[in-house]
Amino acid sequence: MSIPRLVIARNTGTRRILCALCNKRRDFTLGLELFRVDTMELVCWLCGKEHASDLVALLSLGWTASSFAWEHKKAQELSLAPLN
Repeated sequence: MSIPRLVIARNTGTRRILCALCNKRRDFTLGLELFRVDTMELVCWLCGKEHASDLVALLSLGWTASSFAWEHKKAQELSLAPLN
């Protein structure tokens, strides 16, 4: 069996569908997700860790950075809000 080639691409719909590799029902969200290169079907992170751990690490890093930026922005907004 050949190793599936995966790519990071934008998922434009929130869906609960089957992973293209393990055929287990998974929740996929809007934004960046893993896809099979040949079919552009969604691949869950568990299968991604097994077949393309480097791509999962990039996605995880992106989510962490995005979350940190959001938290930082909210903290700034709170510290600049007038105290009434």
